[in-house]
Amino acid sequence: MMLMPPSQEEEKDKPVAPSNVLSMAQLRTLPLADQIKILMKNVKVMPFANLMSLLGPSIDSVAVLRGIQKVAMLVQGNWVVKSDILYPKD
Repeated sequence: MMLMPPSQEEEKDKPVAPSNVLSMAQLRTLPLADQIKILMKNVKVMPFANLMSLLGPSIDSVAVLRGIQKVAMLVQGNWVVKSDILYPKD
């Protein structure tokens, strides 16, 4: 016989995020090109230093520059996501 109701902690194991949201831990499991594309699609405009800080200290900046040029344009010192990335023609 149970004298106390179940605690609230047992019912909630972890918070539920919307299906279109990735945590930073989940993001870091993806290939670098996908990480850059997802970050730029969500942020839209970002300086290179901020992108590097989000990607982590062990990431090669040359590889990031190669990847970001495919999904963004440099405008007055900020990387701006390309419109065809945000609005695909499909």
